[in-house]
Amino acid sequence: MTASWVNSLVDSGIKSDMLNFAADGVFTDAEAIQLLADVANRGSVTANELNSLQLIAANLNSGLYTSDYVSHLFNQLVDGNPANATWTGGGTAHVTLGNLQVGTTSTQMSELIGKWFQGTDLPDPTLPPDAGGSGWTLQGYSAVVGPLYSSAGAATVNDICQGADGDCELMSGLIDVVVFHPQVMSSMIVDNGNGTYGVRFYVNGQETWETVNDEFPVVSGTELDYGHNYNEQPTAMWVALVEKAYAQLSATGQIGHPAVNSYNNISADPPTDVLENLTDATSVNYYLSSASNWYSSKSVYIAALSSHDDVILEIPSTSPYTYDSAGNIQLVPDHAFGVVGYDSATGNFIVRNPWGNSYPGQNWDVQFEVSLTQIASEDGDFVIDNSGAVDVAPTVVASNITGRVQTSVAASSMFYTTGSPLPIVEYALWNSTGNGHFTVGGVAQANGAEIDVAASQWSSIAYQFGPASDQLWVEAFNGVSWSAWSEFTATPEGPAVTVANVTATHGQSFAASSLFTYYDPFGLAATEYDVWDSGAGGGHFVLNGVALAANQDNYITAAQLSSLSYQSGSGADTLWIRANDSTVWGQWSSAFTVTAPVDSGPVEAVSNIVAAHGQSYAASSLFTYSDPFSSPATQYDVWDKGTGGGHFVLNGVALAANQDNYITSAQLTSLSYQSGSGVDTLWIRANDGTVWGAWSSPFTVSAPVDSGPVEAVSNIVAAHGQSYAASSLFTYSDPFNSPATQYDVWDSGTAGGSFVLNGAALPANQDNYITAAQLASLTYQSGSGIDKLWIRANDGTVWGAWSNAFTVNAPVDSGPVEAVSSIVAAHGQSYAASSLFTYSDPFGSAATQYDVWDTGTGGGHFVLNGWALSANQDNYITAAQLSSLTYQSGSGTDTLWIRANDGTVWGAWSSAFTVNAPLDSGPVETVSSIVAGHGQSYAASSLFTYSDPFGSAATQYDVWDTGTGGGHFVFSGVALGPNVDNYVTAAQLASLSYQSGSGADTLWVRTNDGTVWGAWSSAFTVTAPVDTGPVLTPISSNTLSVQGQTFSVSSLFSYSDPFGSSATSYDVWNSGGGNGYFTLNGVALGANQDNVVAASQLSQLAYHVGSGTDTLWIKANDGTVWGAWSSAFTISDPSIIPAGQTLELASASSAQISFASSSGTLKLDDPTGFSGTVAGMTGADAIDFANIDFVAGQTVGFAGNTAGGSLSVSDGVHAASIALLGNYMASTFVAASDGHGGTAITVHPDQVATLAPPQHA
Repeated sequence: MTASWVNSLVDSGIKSDMLNFAADGVFTDAEAIQLLADVANRGSVTANELNSLQLIAANLNSGLYTSDYVSHLFNQLVDGNPANATWTGGGTAHVTLGNLQVGTTSTQMSELIGKWFQGTDLPDPTLPPDAGGSGWTLQGYSAVVGPLYSSAGAATVNDICQGADGDCELMSGLIDVVVFHPQVMSSMIVDNGNGTYGVRFYVNGQETWETVNDEFPVVSGTELDYGHNYNEQPTAMWVALVEKAYAQLSATGQIGHPAVNSYNNISADPPTDVLENLTDATSVNYYLSSASNWYSSKSVYIAALSSHDDVILEIPSTSPYTYDSAGNIQLVPDHAFGVVGYDSATGNFIVRNPWGNSYPGQNWDVQFEVSLTQIASEDGDFVIDNSGAVDVAPTVVASNITGRVQTSVAASSMFYTTGSPLPIVEYALWNSTGNGHFTVGGVAQANGAEIDVAASQWSSIAYQFGPASDQLWVEAFNGVSWSAWSEFTATPEGPAVTVANVTATHGQSFAASSLFTYYDPFGLAATEYDVWDSGAGGGHFVLNGVALAANQDNYITAAQLSSLSYQSGSGADTLWIRANDSTVWGQWSSAFTVTAPVDSGPVEAVSNIVAAHGQSYAASSLFTYSDPFSSPATQYDVWDKGTGGGHFVLNGVALAANQDNYITSAQLTSLSYQSGSGVDTLWIRANDGTVWGAWSSPFTVSAPVDSGPVEAVSNIVAAHGQSYAASSLFTYSDPFNSPATQYDVWDSGTAGGSFVLNGAALPANQDNYITAAQLASLTYQSGSGIDKLWIRANDGTVWGAWSNAFTVNAPVDSGPVEAVSSIVAAHGQSYAASSLFTYSDPFGSAATQYDVWDTGTGGGHFVLNGWALSANQDNYITAAQLSSLTYQSGSGTDTLWIRANDGTVWGAWSSAFTVNAPLDSGPVETVSSIVAGHGQSYAASSLFTYSDPFGSAATQYDVWDTGTGGGHFVFSGVALGPNVDNYVTAAQLASLSYQSGSGADTLWVRTNDGTVWGAWSSAFTVTAPVDTGPVLTPISSNTLSVQGQTFSVSSLFSYSDPFGSSATSYDVWNSGGGNGYFTLNGVALGANQDNVVAASQLSQLAYHVGSGTDTLWIKANDGTVWGAWSSAFTISDPSIIPAGQTLELASASSAQISFASSSGTLKLDDPTGFSGTVAGMTGADAIDFANIDFVAGQTVGFAGNTAGGSLSVSDGVHAASIALLGNYMASTFVAASDGHGGTAITVHPDQVATLAPPQHA
């Protein structure tokens, strides 16, 4: 049953998907991905889609089972997670992504699906800074496919080898999990079966899942950079999967590190986080070797290991290495170890190095013993959690219950828990069938959904019985682990039915009430019954004369019981009965039987029959019927093999052979058997209303064999074109004198002879069936030579054999003949086709069709109604078209053939003959090379001189150029492509010109005179001055400004062109460093790409200064060619003006500016819009008020105190006042021209203020 909330989804597409997915009551990983992918494929997320997805997230496991893994992923994608802020995808840049919201694009939605369900948001693989010194290199991500575990079939400590990352705490924690919590390890990873895996962690006591795929950072091939199994890779991939999942988990910001998806982000993760995240430990404690109780707490350490608590040993970075007697490294500074046991014989602890084992040239011990004294000498410590306690899941013991309908049973009577070291904090209940229901505090709970109840409500949990049994489940949670589900049954008490076996006579019927005794524990009368029988032997219940179906529930009311009977069959039938007392159904009665005598069914006595030709029999005359219980037949079934065409007939319709043919006893009088030709075998059986009897013995009906009609034929010699009535070709006879009902004629079709029916020729070499009535309309048309024929007939019973083959021999028609001779033609001469040959026919027949053929050499061709016919193919024309057919001579010799058809046959091809015309070498174009001015254009006709050997005018031209330097032909204002044929008619030549480019272009011309193309002209060149394109010079190689400033791009460069041409377009490029960017009409343009704008758009093109240094380039096009890129120039935001440099503010600004030394310049293009401050102005530092004209004797105003004041300047039209920090007097400042129409203010070199007195008006 589909959960009811699915129908309230407001988005139709999501609702349709969910109705399909929820039909089986389970929502899977694949279905979640499909649902979300369908949303992505429909475009940006709508409000209805977001609302529906949020409703699904809120109701997972409400009437729709969803695994914890899928439920967690779905909620993080739909409801949001800090990890959604960015997308890494295995790169080093973290691109903005964002939580799901209205307007989320298809691309963003796909990335969210990849992040949570497909593991494609790969962590930043960048190696730690010190990894290179240890020999690690990074090739990048690569798919490394291998089994989850090694040949051991489960996780082992040998699988754990730390890679380039400094995550020894995580690796040590995994060692402890493998040793102490194998059950946690076995449930930690879900294999999705598609190359992706779910990995479970715990955060703040809650399950948290990550999805990872099988791509990993590699040194090369399958050699992994990070956590791996060196000895068996690429097997035991679980270590690499868990480490990558932990890196992805760090992107949530929930494990003690910033929210960054990176391997480096889990380096040096503290054990307090690691142990909680791996085992859901609720307590993690440090034991320092420097503490006074270090040695006295030894029993605590030992007890922890015995209790399967995790223990990690940490060695600080300031401690030295320790070695064994062979010189192998043991304790390592700035490193963590898994503590895997205690050796009571030595009193030492057994520790394991997560660097792992089996490395070539390995110089460390992977597992060894250390004493508390050794650890203290290294200033180490133990980190111990309580995972041993929290790792034990409770067990729920449940018992089946019974009770009266609508009464309740308390939880204490249904189940209890055992085996948990921690108190139960929550219960989960489930009722799958929903006849009764759970209640909590007297409130009925929903069925088909998980019911979560706090342990504090234990005493208020109850179950209320319904009208039928329920299958119930319960599980318990101790704050860390859930128990397994425990199943039990709730069965309502109800009425009982007592039965006994019954022996019946043949066909005996029983009142149903006589088959059982009813009892109810509460004295309630039955209100309804349910009867069931197996139907063996045909026995069945009957209600009001209607048989009830076997093997199903048959419900009747108590009032209908008197109308219910049981009809016995043949043999034993098994029955069950149950009753309902208006509150509950009782259990089914015991199975009981009704046994009647076995009815073997009717018998039919039969004997073989010898029939006359075509004789028919009443079916009833073929057998004698009997029945062991003298029951009359109610139905018959007849079968025959159909040999020789014999068959049963019902009401004049033949019944099919070799199948059951059922008839009622009332139809027997309408059934007959029609004999055929030869022997047919028959069977009959009957049904007496209870059972079918066996088939009768086989018996035969033998009729004379009918060999069929015979046709006598003889060979015929025909005149040319003679036709015969088909009936005249044969004589018909039949052994039983039966007339023919159908004919079949066949001829080989040799020499064109054919049968003809109603004027239509019948195909040769196939059966041609006609009725006897059509014979008068059938003729045979002789052809040319000998044709072979056959005829056969059907007498209504059987087809006779084919007649002997016979022939119709007509004179051979060799067809028409064409006499031809070769012709010498003038240039361009045309001939009527009829003048090229003389026609004759051996029978004097006129031609009905012609076929002409020529090789087409030199361009000669046949022409029909003005259309040239193709060469080297058949060209068929009717005799009526001959007068419209001509032959057009070409250049040189063409070979021709002609043949004709006289309506009967094609004659042979004529002899080959030729039409010889003078050779036409085609037009000639005389050309010479040209030196052009810049941008010069030429009429194409001026580029060559035309001539033709026969004085023919040109009909078409073809021009070609290489296009070097941008030169090109132009037709009606449209440039033609270089290095291709460009055809124009003679009438179009006046519209063709040539536009010179930059440098030399090579051209060719050729012409067609209406007969042939001339050769290409000699190559000639049009040479124009080389155009190197515009030159753009940056105004400054390094412009200093502040973030947010906007420069008109036209102010950043100067333009020049070698031919004085104006720019038609510009291309701007910037590196994007420091977040600076170009805009066009306020829309940001991309960095590191061409941004082409028209010259008319230059005034709308601006550059916005970012927070750092950006490098820019500009180039221009003068309508002919692009100039080179300008030299690179930079715009940066230093905030502090370096010595000898100028910082320009092109627009209003509130920046805080300061001078670094005594020779900088601050240029204010809009001084009135400057609301920031200026500090550190000394020496030759200058402030340039760019839009205030310098006036001789101009004064500068300053009002302020020792901390600073307002510096004001005016030219009588424009005035500006800026905040200047520092100790100055008005006399300190000197005004001068900035050389560009503005006013530059500097500090007077002879005045150094020590105290600024109060200013007076």
